[in-house]
Amino acid sequence: MARLYLTLNQGTTAIEQEFKSRYLPELERRAQLGNARLGKLPPGMSNAAIDLASSGTLPDGYEAGHVCGYSYDLANLPSDAVLARHLGEILSSYLKLDTLGGLTDLAAADDDDAVEGDSVDERRRYRQHRSIERNPSTSRKVKKALGYACQGCGFEFEKVYGEIGHQYIEAHHLIQLGNLPPNTVVPMNVKTDFAVLCANCHRMMHRNNGPTTLADLKAVHKLPALIELFNSK
Repeated sequence: MARLYLTLNQGTTAIEQEFKSRYLPELERRAQLGNARLGKLPPGMSNAAIDLASSGTLPDGYEAGHVCGYSYDLANLPSDAVLARHLGEILSSYLKLDTLGGLTDLAAADDDDAVEGDSVDERRRYRQHRSIERNPSTSRKVKKALGYACQGCGFEFEKVYGEIGHQYIEAHHLIQLGNLPPNTVVPMNVKTDFAVLCANCHRMMHRNNGPTTLADLKAVHKLPALIELFNSK
């Protein structure tokens, strides 16, 4: 109880459960990745190791998972104003890190083949899009608000696949992340900032140089022509 740490850190339980005996090296690896992405830290903030003077899954995990932060002498804490400024800098670092891809390797992200070319920014933005879209809470709210018919081509899974297609659709994030201010949390409206799409339309919206709005998507897809052709045979 000699020191106090304000740390940008990682949750340890889920990683310990997944990686078992290898959880500490994995936490350390992710912390190093976070520091590499953050680059130069604000004055006084450090990525030096922390020592919690204890042992066990949680303290060992927090020591390994420490990305950066501040260390204080418990007997000589700074003023409330300084502590508040440090907390603000930790939050800003967290938002910056989230914008840059978090603690996950870009190369390890699934579905990266949907982003053509070598642009790291494209991959980061694609991963952010997919992270938002795959959030279970967000996805449920979007589908409840917008329904289950594709807003691009009108396809309805239940009409084609029956019961297994009941209430199935994919949520798509319409806002171009590259146009958002950096390191800023932007509220999103499930009715206006998202769309519900079938798998085909969703993939097309994520392709490099693909349509970026529902109007663009509707202008390029040829599903009505294909349906007419199919019915004529």
